[in-house]
Amino acid sequence: MKSIPLQRSFFLLPLLTFFVVLFVCAAYVYFVDGVRGSDQFWYMADTETLASGLPPLTNTVFPGDVLRAGTPDIDTYFAHNGPLLYINAQVAQFTGAFYAWKYTNLLFFLLAALFTGLTLAFLTNVAWGLVGVIVYLLTPINVWLAGNFLQETFFGLLSAAVLYACVTDEGGRIKRVLLLSALFIGSLSHPLYVIVGVFYSIYGLTVCRVWVMPVLATGSVVVASVLKGIWFPTSFPPTIKDLIVSTAPGVTNSIWQLSDEVPRITLEFIFGKFLHALQIQFIPSVESPLFLVTNVGFIALMLLFFKRHHRDWKFLYISTIFMLSYGGMIALMQNQVRYQLFISSVAICCTLAWLSGWKRENLRAGVIIVVLTLYCIIDVRMFQKIQIEGREGRQGLLVFERQFEFIEPEARVALLGNTLGGWLSVISALRPVDAMPIFRSVLNDESFNKVMNIYSPDYLFTREGYLLDELPGAEYITTVENPELFNVMIYRWKNSE
Repeated sequence: MKSIPLQRSFFLLPLLTFFVVLFVCAAYVYFVDGVRGSDQFWYMADTETLASGLPPLTNTVFPGDVLRAGTPDIDTYFAHNGPLLYINAQVAQFTGAFYAWKYTNLLFFLLAALFTGLTLAFLTNVAWGLVGVIVYLLTPINVWLAGNFLQETFFGLLSAAVLYACVTDEGGRIKRVLLLSALFIGSLSHPLYVIVGVFYSIYGLTVCRVWVMPVLATGSVVVASVLKGIWFPTSFPPTIKDLIVSTAPGVTNSIWQLSDEVPRITLEFIFGKFLHALQIQFIPSVESPLFLVTNVGFIALMLLFFKRHHRDWKFLYISTIFMLSYGGMIALMQNQVRYQLFISSVAICCTLAWLSGWKRENLRAGVIIVVLTLYCIIDVRMFQKIQIEGREGRQGLLVFERQFEFIEPEARVALLGNTLGGWLSVISALRPVDAMPIFRSVLNDESFNKVMNIYSPDYLFTREGYLLDELPGAEYITTVENPELFNVMIYRWKNSE
Protein backbone atom coordinates (compact mmCIF):
# COMPACT_ATOMS: atom_id res chain seq x y z
CA MET A 1 0.00 0.00 0.00
CA LYS A 2 1.87 3.05 -1.25
CA SER A 3 1.07 6.34 0.45
CA ILE A 4 0.71 9.41 -1.76
CA PRO A 5 1.16 12.66 0.19
CA LEU A 6 -1.43 15.45 0.16
CA GLN A 7 1.35 17.91 -0.62
CA ARG A 8 -0.68 20.76 -2.05
CA SER A 9 -3.10 20.68 0.90
CA PHE A 10 -0.62 20.07 3.67
CA PHE A 11 -0.47 23.61 5.01
CA LEU A 12 -4.24 24.03 4.84
CA LEU A 13 -5.03 20.78 6.66
CA PRO A 14 -3.94 21.85 10.17
CA LEU A 15 -6.09 24.98 9.88
CA LEU A 16 -9.03 22.99 8.50
CA THR A 17 -8.67 20.44 11.28
CA PHE A 18 -8.73 23.20 13.88
CA PHE A 19 -11.94 24.67 12.45
CA VAL A 20 -13.60 21.25 12.24
CA VAL A 21 -12.76 20.56 15.88
CA LEU A 22 -14.09 24.01 16.79
CA PHE A 23 -17.28 23.49 14.77
CA VAL A 24 -18.00 20.06 16.24
CA CYS A 25 -17.37 21.19 19.81
CA ALA A 26 -19.50 24.34 19.44
CA ALA A 27 -22.35 22.44 17.78
CA TYR A 28 -22.17 19.71 20.41
CA VAL A 29 -22.25 22.14 23.35
CA TYR A 30 -25.16 24.06 21.85
CA PHE A 31 -27.35 21.26 20.48
CA VAL A 32 -26.93 18.47 23.05
CA ASP A 33 -29.53 19.67 25.52
CA GLY A 34 -31.33 16.68 26.98
CA VAL A 35 -31.75 12.91 27.13
CA ARG A 36 -33.39 11.31 24.14
CA GLY A 37 -34.72 7.81 24.00
CA SER A 38 -34.81 4.44 25.74
CA ASP A 39 -31.54 3.19 27.25
CA GLN A 40 -30.27 6.71 27.88
CA PHE A 41 -32.76 7.09 30.73
CA TRP A 42 -31.25 3.93 32.22
CA TYR A 43 -27.70 5.26 31.94
CA MET A 44 -28.63 8.58 33.53
CA ALA A 45 -30.54 6.93 36.37
CA ASP A 46 -27.72 4.46 37.04
CA THR A 47 -25.16 7.27 37.09
CA GLU A 48 -27.25 9.22 39.60
CA THR A 49 -27.54 6.10 41.76
CA LEU A 50 -23.78 5.56 41.88
CA ALA A 51 -23.07 9.27 42.39
CA SER A 52 -25.33 9.12 45.46
CA GLY A 53 -23.18 6.34 46.94
CA LEU A 54 -25.82 3.64 46.45
CA PRO A 55 -25.13 0.08 45.19
CA PRO A 56 -25.52 -0.70 41.46
CA LEU A 57 -29.19 -1.72 41.72
CA THR A 58 -32.00 -0.53 39.49
CA ASN A 59 -35.72 -0.23 40.16
CA THR A 60 -36.38 -2.23 36.98
CA VAL A 61 -37.80 -5.67 37.81
CA PHE A 62 -37.78 -8.25 35.01
CA PRO A 63 -40.58 -10.84 34.65
CA GLY A 64 -38.06 -13.54 33.70
CA ASP A 65 -36.18 -13.04 37.00
CA VAL A 66 -39.41 -13.08 39.00
CA LEU A 67 -40.66 -16.26 37.31
CA ARG A 68 -37.34 -18.07 37.76
CA ALA A 69 -36.95 -16.97 41.39
CA GLY A 70 -40.60 -17.43 42.35
CA THR A 71 -40.46 -14.24 44.42
CA PRO A 72 -40.60 -10.48 43.74
CA ASP A 73 -37.95 -9.77 46.36
CA ILE A 74 -34.90 -9.86 44.13
CA ASP A 75 -32.04 -7.46 43.45
CA THR A 76 -31.76 -6.28 39.85
CA TYR A 77 -28.29 -5.04 38.94
CA PHE A 78 -27.72 -2.44 36.26
CA ALA A 79 -28.20 -3.79 32.75
CA HIS A 80 -25.09 -1.97 31.49
CA ASN A 81 -22.93 -2.14 34.59
CA GLY A 82 -19.33 -1.35 33.72
CA PRO A 83 -16.41 1.06 34.12
CA LEU A 84 -18.08 3.88 32.18
CA LEU A 85 -20.88 4.28 34.72
CA TYR A 86 -18.37 4.65 37.53
CA ILE A 87 -16.28 7.14 35.56
CA ASN A 88 -19.33 9.30 34.93
CA ALA A 89 -20.56 8.86 38.50
CA GLN A 90 -17.32 10.38 39.78
CA VAL A 91 -17.71 13.36 37.45
CA ALA A 92 -21.43 13.61 38.28
CA GLN A 93 -20.64 14.32 41.92
CA PHE A 94 -19.39 17.73 40.75
CA THR A 95 -21.48 18.40 37.63
CA GLY A 96 -24.63 16.27 37.86
CA ALA A 97 -25.31 13.20 35.71
CA PHE A 98 -26.41 15.08 32.59
CA TYR A 99 -23.30 17.24 32.28
CA ALA A 100 -21.07 14.34 33.25
CA TRP A 101 -22.36 12.32 30.32
CA LYS A 102 -22.38 15.30 27.98
CA TYR A 103 -18.77 16.31 28.44
CA THR A 104 -17.18 12.89 28.94
CA ASN A 105 -18.87 11.80 25.70
CA LEU A 106 -17.39 14.83 23.95
CA LEU A 107 -13.95 14.04 25.39
CA PHE A 108 -14.15 10.39 24.31
CA PHE A 109 -15.28 11.49 20.84
CA LEU A 110 -12.32 13.85 20.41
CA LEU A 111 -9.80 11.31 21.75
CA ALA A 112 -11.13 8.62 19.40
CA ALA A 113 -10.62 11.00 16.49
CA LEU A 114 -7.08 11.71 17.71
CA PHE A 115 -6.14 8.01 17.89
CA THR A 116 -7.68 7.44 14.46
CA GLY A 117 -5.53 10.23 13.07
CA LEU A 118 -2.40 8.90 14.78
CA THR A 119 -2.98 5.46 13.29
CA LEU A 120 -3.32 6.90 9.80
CA ALA A 121 -0.27 9.11 10.31
CA PHE A 122 1.73 5.99 11.18
CA LEU A 123 0.43 4.09 8.15
CA THR A 124 0.76 6.98 5.67
CA ASN A 125 1.84 10.48 6.70
CA VAL A 126 0.82 13.42 8.90
CA ALA A 127 -1.42 14.94 6.22
CA TRP A 128 -3.53 11.80 5.99
CA GLY A 129 -3.57 11.62 9.77
CA LEU A 130 -5.20 15.06 9.85
CA VAL A 131 -7.72 13.92 7.25
CA GLY A 132 -8.48 10.96 9.51
CA VAL A 133 -9.25 13.29 12.43
CA ILE A 134 -11.56 15.37 10.24
CA VAL A 135 -13.38 12.37 8.80
CA TYR A 136 -13.89 10.76 12.21
CA LEU A 137 -15.32 13.97 13.68
CA LEU A 138 -17.72 14.50 10.77
CA THR A 139 -18.84 10.90 10.18
CA PRO A 140 -22.60 10.96 10.89
CA ILE A 141 -22.79 7.81 13.00
CA ASN A 142 -20.00 9.08 15.24
CA VAL A 143 -21.66 12.48 15.62
CA TRP A 144 -25.06 10.90 16.30
CA LEU A 145 -23.82 8.63 19.03
CA ALA A 146 -21.64 11.31 20.62
CA GLY A 147 -24.86 13.27 21.12
CA ASN A 148 -26.61 10.27 22.69
CA PHE A 149 -25.80 9.21 26.23
CA LEU A 150 -24.85 5.61 25.49
CA GLN A 151 -21.68 3.63 26.08
CA GLU A 152 -20.82 3.22 22.39
CA THR A 153 -18.85 6.48 22.12
CA PHE A 154 -16.66 5.15 24.94
CA PHE A 155 -16.27 1.92 22.97
CA GLY A 156 -15.29 3.99 19.95
CA LEU A 157 -12.43 5.44 21.97
CA LEU A 158 -11.34 2.03 23.28
CA SER A 159 -11.33 0.54 19.77
CA ALA A 160 -9.38 3.48 18.34
CA ALA A 161 -6.84 3.23 21.18
CA VAL A 162 -6.48 -0.55 20.79
CA LEU A 163 -6.04 -0.25 17.02
CA TYR A 164 -3.39 2.46 17.36
CA ALA A 165 -1.52 0.65 20.13
CA CYS A 166 -1.63 -2.71 18.32
CA VAL A 167 -0.33 -1.27 15.07
CA THR A 168 2.43 0.74 16.76
CA ASP A 169 3.20 -1.45 19.79
CA GLU A 170 6.87 -1.58 18.82
CA GLY A 171 7.11 2.15 19.44
CA GLY A 172 7.89 2.10 23.15
CA ARG A 173 6.65 1.50 26.66
CA ILE A 174 3.90 4.15 26.61
CA LYS A 175 2.15 2.52 23.67
CA ARG A 176 2.38 -0.89 25.27
CA VAL A 177 0.88 0.42 28.49
CA LEU A 178 -1.85 2.06 26.42
CA LEU A 179 -2.63 -1.25 24.69
CA LEU A 180 -2.77 -3.25 27.92
CA SER A 181 -4.90 -0.59 29.62
CA ALA A 182 -7.34 -0.33 26.72
CA LEU A 183 -7.67 -4.11 26.47
CA PHE A 184 -8.20 -4.42 30.24
CA ILE A 185 -10.85 -1.68 30.44
CA GLY A 186 -12.40 -2.89 27.19
CA SER A 187 -12.67 -6.47 28.45
CA LEU A 188 -14.32 -5.19 31.64
CA SER A 189 -16.83 -3.45 29.38
CA HIS A 190 -17.53 -5.83 26.47
CA PRO A 191 -16.43 -9.34 25.37
CA LEU A 192 -15.42 -8.11 21.91
CA TYR A 193 -12.18 -6.78 23.39
CA VAL A 194 -11.41 -10.19 24.86
CA ILE A 195 -11.50 -11.62 21.34
CA VAL A 196 -9.29 -8.84 19.98
CA GLY A 197 -6.80 -9.30 22.82
CA VAL A 198 -6.54 -13.06 22.33
CA PHE A 199 -6.02 -12.84 18.57
CA TYR A 200 -3.50 -10.02 18.98
CA SER A 201 -1.57 -12.39 21.25
CA ILE A 202 -1.76 -15.21 18.73
CA TYR A 203 -0.33 -12.89 16.06
CA GLY A 204 2.52 -11.84 18.33
CA LEU A 205 3.44 -15.42 19.22
CA THR A 206 3.16 -16.96 15.76
CA VAL A 207 4.16 -14.15 13.39
CA CYS A 208 6.26 -11.69 15.36
CA ARG A 209 7.90 -14.46 17.43
CA VAL A 210 7.72 -12.47 20.67
CA TRP A 211 6.12 -13.55 23.90
CA VAL A 212 6.17 -10.74 26.50
CA MET A 213 3.38 -8.56 25.07
CA PRO A 214 1.23 -11.52 23.95
CA VAL A 215 1.41 -13.03 27.43
CA LEU A 216 0.64 -9.69 29.08
CA ALA A 217 -2.25 -9.01 26.67
CA THR A 218 -3.76 -12.46 27.25
CA GLY A 219 -3.35 -12.08 30.99
CA SER A 220 -4.97 -8.65 30.84
CA VAL A 221 -8.15 -9.82 29.10
CA VAL A 222 -8.41 -13.02 31.15
CA VAL A 223 -8.05 -11.21 34.48
CA ALA A 224 -10.54 -8.56 33.32
CA SER A 225 -13.03 -11.26 32.31
CA VAL A 226 -12.82 -12.84 35.76
CA LEU A 227 -13.06 -9.54 37.61
CA LYS A 228 -15.97 -8.27 35.47
CA GLY A 229 -18.47 -10.56 37.19
CA ILE A 230 -17.15 -9.57 40.61
CA TRP A 231 -16.77 -5.84 40.11
CA PHE A 232 -19.65 -5.23 37.71
CA PRO A 233 -22.54 -7.68 38.24
CA THR A 234 -25.28 -7.19 35.67
CA SER A 235 -28.84 -8.22 34.84
CA PHE A 236 -27.74 -9.37 31.39
CA PRO A 237 -28.16 -13.06 30.49
CA PRO A 238 -25.51 -15.07 32.39
CA THR A 239 -24.27 -17.28 29.54
CA ILE A 240 -23.42 -16.89 25.84
CA LYS A 241 -26.27 -19.28 25.00
CA ASP A 242 -28.80 -17.20 26.91
CA LEU A 243 -27.43 -14.05 25.31
CA ILE A 244 -27.85 -15.49 21.80
CA VAL A 245 -31.41 -16.74 22.29
CA SER A 246 -32.45 -13.59 24.13
CA THR A 247 -32.62 -11.68 20.85
CA ALA A 248 -35.30 -12.69 18.37
CA PRO A 249 -35.54 -10.52 15.23
CA GLY A 250 -38.89 -8.77 14.99
CA VAL A 251 -39.84 -9.67 18.59
CA THR A 252 -37.48 -8.24 21.21
CA ASN A 253 -33.82 -8.24 22.19
CA SER A 254 -34.53 -9.08 25.84
CA ILE A 255 -36.43 -12.37 25.86
CA TRP A 256 -34.33 -13.80 28.70
CA GLN A 257 -35.19 -10.83 30.94
CA LEU A 258 -38.84 -10.67 29.92
CA SER A 259 -39.75 -14.37 30.07
CA ASP A 260 -38.69 -17.63 31.69
CA GLU A 261 -39.09 -19.42 28.36
CA VAL A 262 -36.51 -18.69 25.66
CA PRO A 263 -36.19 -20.08 22.12
CA ARG A 264 -34.04 -23.11 21.46
CA ILE A 265 -30.83 -22.66 19.50
CA THR A 266 -31.38 -24.28 16.12
CA LEU A 267 -29.74 -23.84 12.73
CA GLU A 268 -32.92 -22.19 11.50
CA PHE A 269 -32.87 -19.73 14.41
CA ILE A 270 -29.19 -18.83 13.89
CA PHE A 271 -29.56 -18.58 10.11
CA GLY A 272 -32.60 -16.33 10.53
CA LYS A 273 -30.65 -14.00 12.81
CA PHE A 274 -27.74 -13.98 10.37
CA LEU A 275 -29.97 -13.02 7.43
CA HIS A 276 -31.67 -10.35 9.52
CA ALA A 277 -28.29 -8.84 10.44
CA LEU A 278 -27.19 -8.80 6.79
CA GLN A 279 -30.46 -7.18 5.75
CA ILE A 280 -30.03 -4.34 8.24
CA GLN A 281 -26.36 -3.88 7.34
CA PHE A 282 -26.57 -3.91 3.56
CA ILE A 283 -30.16 -3.57 2.29
CA PRO A 284 -30.97 0.12 1.54
CA SER A 285 -33.21 1.79 4.12
CA VAL A 286 -33.60 5.13 5.92
CA GLU A 287 -30.67 4.11 8.15
CA SER A 288 -28.38 3.18 5.25
CA PRO A 289 -26.32 6.42 5.41
CA LEU A 290 -25.40 5.54 8.99
CA PHE A 291 -24.08 2.13 7.90
CA LEU A 292 -22.09 3.59 5.01
CA VAL A 293 -18.84 4.06 6.94
CA THR A 294 -18.57 0.43 8.03
CA ASN A 295 -19.71 -1.02 4.71
CA VAL A 296 -17.19 1.05 2.76
CA GLY A 297 -14.53 0.26 5.36
CA PHE A 298 -15.15 -3.46 4.95
CA ILE A 299 -14.76 -3.21 1.17
CA ALA A 300 -11.63 -1.09 1.57
CA LEU A 301 -10.11 -3.67 3.93
CA MET A 302 -10.54 -6.41 1.34
CA LEU A 303 -9.02 -4.20 -1.36
CA LEU A 304 -6.04 -3.37 0.85
CA PHE A 305 -5.00 -7.03 0.87
CA PHE A 306 -4.24 -6.63 -2.83
CA LYS A 307 -2.16 -3.46 -2.26
CA ARG A 308 -0.37 -4.53 0.87
CA HIS A 309 2.96 -3.23 2.11
CA HIS A 310 5.21 -5.06 4.56
CA ARG A 311 4.53 -2.51 7.33
CA ASP A 312 0.77 -2.89 7.00
CA TRP A 313 0.37 -6.58 7.80
CA LYS A 314 -0.34 -6.04 11.48
CA PHE A 315 -2.84 -3.30 10.65
CA LEU A 316 -4.65 -5.56 8.20
CA TYR A 317 -4.67 -8.43 10.68
CA ILE A 318 -6.02 -6.39 13.61
CA SER A 319 -8.57 -4.68 11.36
CA THR A 320 -9.76 -8.08 10.16
CA ILE A 321 -10.16 -9.28 13.74
CA PHE A 322 -12.24 -6.21 14.59
CA MET A 323 -14.41 -6.66 11.50
CA LEU A 324 -14.97 -10.37 12.07
CA SER A 325 -15.75 -9.80 15.75
CA TYR A 326 -18.28 -7.16 14.79
CA GLY A 327 -19.80 -9.51 12.22
CA GLY A 328 -20.11 -12.30 14.76
CA MET A 329 -21.67 -9.95 17.30
CA ILE A 330 -24.37 -8.61 14.98
CA ALA A 331 -25.13 -12.08 13.58
CA LEU A 332 -25.39 -13.96 16.89
CA MET A 333 -26.85 -11.15 19.00
CA GLN A 334 -28.45 -8.30 17.06
CA ASN A 335 -27.53 -5.58 14.61
CA GLN A 336 -28.11 -2.12 16.00
CA VAL A 337 -26.73 0.94 14.24
CA ARG A 338 -24.89 2.05 17.37
CA TYR A 339 -22.71 -1.09 17.41
CA GLN A 340 -20.73 0.35 14.51
CA LEU A 341 -18.75 2.45 16.97
CA PHE A 342 -16.83 -0.73 17.81
CA ILE A 343 -15.27 -0.60 14.33
CA SER A 344 -15.78 3.00 13.22
CA SER A 345 -12.10 3.90 13.67
CA VAL A 346 -11.04 0.69 11.92
CA ALA A 347 -13.39 1.35 8.99
CA ILE A 348 -12.21 4.95 8.58
CA CYS A 349 -8.54 3.94 8.73
CA CYS A 350 -9.09 1.22 6.13
CA THR A 351 -10.99 3.55 3.82
CA LEU A 352 -8.47 6.39 3.98
CA ALA A 353 -5.47 4.04 3.79
CA TRP A 354 -6.95 2.61 0.60
CA LEU A 355 -7.80 6.08 -0.73
CA SER A 356 -4.25 7.28 -0.08
CA GLY A 357 -3.04 4.81 -2.66
CA TRP A 358 -5.04 6.36 -5.49
CA LYS A 359 -2.78 7.82 -8.15
CA ARG A 360 -5.31 10.36 -9.47
CA GLU A 361 -4.90 13.03 -6.81
CA ASN A 362 -7.61 15.36 -8.14
CA LEU A 363 -10.18 12.57 -8.12
CA ARG A 364 -9.15 11.58 -4.61
CA ALA A 365 -9.44 15.16 -3.34
CA GLY A 366 -12.81 15.53 -5.06
CA VAL A 367 -14.18 12.41 -3.38
CA ILE A 368 -13.04 13.62 0.04
CA ILE A 369 -14.56 17.08 -0.45
CA VAL A 370 -17.91 15.74 -1.68
CA VAL A 371 -18.18 13.19 1.13
CA LEU A 372 -17.26 15.69 3.84
CA THR A 373 -19.72 18.24 2.43
CA LEU A 374 -22.51 15.67 2.58
CA TYR A 375 -21.39 14.69 6.07
CA CYS A 376 -21.64 18.31 7.24
CA ILE A 377 -25.18 18.64 5.88
CA ILE A 378 -26.24 15.40 7.59
CA ASP A 379 -24.48 16.38 10.81
CA VAL A 380 -26.34 19.67 11.08
CA ARG A 381 -29.68 17.92 10.62
CA MET A 382 -28.75 15.30 13.19
CA PHE A 383 -27.64 17.90 15.73
CA GLN A 384 -31.01 19.61 15.28
CA LYS A 385 -32.81 16.30 15.79
CA ILE A 386 -30.71 15.57 18.90
CA GLN A 387 -31.63 18.97 20.34
CA ILE A 388 -35.37 18.67 19.65
CA GLU A 389 -35.70 15.11 20.94
CA GLY A 390 -33.38 15.78 23.88
CA ARG A 391 -35.49 18.70 25.05
CA GLU A 392 -38.64 16.63 24.59
CA GLY A 393 -37.11 13.84 26.65
CA ARG A 394 -36.03 16.21 29.40
CA GLN A 395 -39.41 17.94 29.63
CA GLY A 396 -41.29 14.67 29.32
CA LEU A 397 -39.33 13.12 32.18
CA LEU A 398 -40.17 16.11 34.41
CA VAL A 399 -43.87 15.69 33.56
CA PHE A 400 -43.80 12.03 34.53
CA GLU A 401 -41.92 12.74 37.77
CA ARG A 402 -44.54 15.30 38.85
CA GLN A 403 -47.51 13.17 37.83
CA PHE A 404 -46.23 10.02 39.56
CA GLU A 405 -45.69 11.68 42.95
CA PHE A 406 -48.87 10.12 44.37
CA ILE A 407 -47.45 6.60 44.02
CA GLU A 408 -46.08 5.31 47.33
CA PRO A 409 -42.30 4.57 47.41
CA GLU A 410 -42.95 1.00 48.60
CA ALA A 411 -45.52 0.32 45.84
CA ARG A 412 -45.00 -2.01 42.89
CA VAL A 413 -45.90 -1.05 39.34
CA ALA A 414 -46.44 -3.30 36.33
CA LEU A 415 -46.03 -1.76 32.88
CA LEU A 416 -48.13 -3.50 30.22
CA GLY A 417 -47.22 -3.22 26.55
CA ASN A 418 -45.00 -4.78 23.94
CA THR A 419 -42.01 -2.56 24.60
CA LEU A 420 -39.10 -2.34 27.01
CA GLY A 421 -37.12 0.65 25.78
CA GLY A 422 -40.32 2.65 25.46
CA TRP A 423 -40.98 2.31 29.18
CA LEU A 424 -37.54 3.41 30.38
CA SER A 425 -38.51 7.07 30.80
CA VAL A 426 -41.41 5.95 33.02
CA ILE A 427 -39.19 3.57 34.99
CA SER A 428 -36.67 6.37 35.55
CA ALA A 429 -39.39 8.79 36.67
CA LEU A 430 -40.80 6.21 39.11
CA ARG A 431 -37.58 5.73 41.06
CA PRO A 432 -37.33 4.36 43.75
CA VAL A 433 -40.63 2.58 43.04
CA ASP A 434 -40.11 -0.89 41.57
CA ALA A 435 -41.44 -1.18 38.02
CA MET A 436 -41.81 -4.38 35.96
CA PRO A 437 -42.20 -4.08 32.17
CA ILE A 438 -44.41 -6.91 30.88
CA PHE A 439 -44.05 -7.85 27.22
CA ARG A 440 -47.36 -9.61 26.54
CA SER A 441 -46.19 -11.02 23.21
CA VAL A 442 -43.52 -13.17 24.91
CA LEU A 443 -45.68 -14.33 27.83
CA ASN A 444 -48.53 -16.79 27.39
CA ASP A 445 -51.64 -16.42 29.57
CA GLU A 446 -50.37 -18.91 32.13
CA SER A 447 -47.01 -17.14 32.56
CA PHE A 448 -48.70 -13.74 32.63
CA ASN A 449 -51.10 -14.77 35.40
CA LYS A 450 -48.27 -16.43 37.29
CA VAL A 451 -45.97 -13.42 37.22
CA MET A 452 -48.82 -11.10 38.20
CA ASN A 453 -49.66 -13.31 41.17
CA ILE A 454 -46.05 -13.49 42.32
CA TYR A 455 -45.25 -9.82 41.78
CA SER A 456 -48.67 -8.62 42.99
CA PRO A 457 -48.42 -5.05 41.66
CA ASP A 458 -50.25 -2.17 43.27
CA TYR A 459 -50.61 -0.29 39.98
CA LEU A 460 -50.80 -1.10 36.29
CA PHE A 461 -49.58 1.29 33.63
CA THR A 462 -50.37 0.88 29.95
CA ARG A 463 -49.66 2.81 26.75
CA GLU A 464 -51.97 0.75 24.58
CA GLY A 465 -55.26 1.74 26.25
CA TYR A 466 -56.42 -1.67 27.37
CA LEU A 467 -60.14 -1.77 28.07
CA LEU A 468 -61.31 -2.67 31.57
CA ASP A 469 -62.77 -5.96 30.40
CA GLU A 470 -59.33 -6.84 29.06
CA LEU A 471 -57.89 -6.22 32.53
CA PRO A 472 -60.51 -7.75 34.85
CA GLY A 473 -58.29 -7.21 37.89
CA ALA A 474 -57.78 -3.51 37.24
CA GLU A 475 -59.61 -0.35 38.25
CA TYR A 476 -59.01 2.76 36.19
CA ILE A 477 -57.55 5.73 38.10
CA THR A 478 -56.33 8.36 35.65
CA THR A 479 -54.49 9.11 32.43
CA VAL A 480 -51.23 11.01 32.58
CA GLU A 481 -51.01 13.17 29.49
CA ASN A 482 -47.48 13.85 28.32
CA PRO A 483 -47.36 15.54 24.90
CA GLU A 484 -43.56 15.45 24.86
CA LEU A 485 -43.38 11.63 25.14
CA PHE A 486 -46.61 9.61 25.41
CA ASN A 487 -49.75 9.25 27.51
CA VAL A 488 -49.95 6.66 30.28
CA MET A 489 -53.17 5.09 31.60
CA ILE A 490 -52.93 4.16 35.27
CA TYR A 491 -55.00 1.44 36.96
CA ARG A 492 -55.08 0.07 40.48
CA TRP A 493 -54.63 -3.69 40.53
CA LYS A 494 -57.45 -5.05 42.67
CA ASN A 495 -55.69 -8.35 43.33
CA SER A 496 -53.13 -6.46 45.42
CA GLU A 497 -55.75 -5.64 48.04
